[in-house]
Amino acid sequence: MCLLRMKSRPSYKSEFTSRDDAELEQLKLTRRPGRPASARQDALQTRKDFELEEFNTGFYIPDLLDKENVKLFREWNLAYSGIGLLKFIRIAKEGGLQLPQQDADMDMME
Repeated sequence: MCLLRMKSRPSYKSEFTSRDDAELEQLKLTRRPGRPASARQDALQTRKDFELEEFNTGFYIPDLLDKENVKLFREWNLAYSGIGLLKFIRIAKEGGLQLPQQDADMDMME
């Protein structure tokens, strides 16, 4: 696994994932005891849980460090079928960049 260090700002994560906390808290307070959560509360909680999990495992984004991939990305017509042509990388929780396994293997061979 090849990691490149990048500057990270941990407060972005807390700002982003806590943006609905006030509404979630309000929904919890207005719910009568013994009643299930509202659809809105469930949706907000599910989104928050998903975003926290994605942050912990890393964001999967197009590799904009590869010139050929940038060219393909610019020419992409946003069709779902074109996604397979792009190379992706994962931005790790620690602020690092995880290259695809095949690229990391090639780096080790050199």
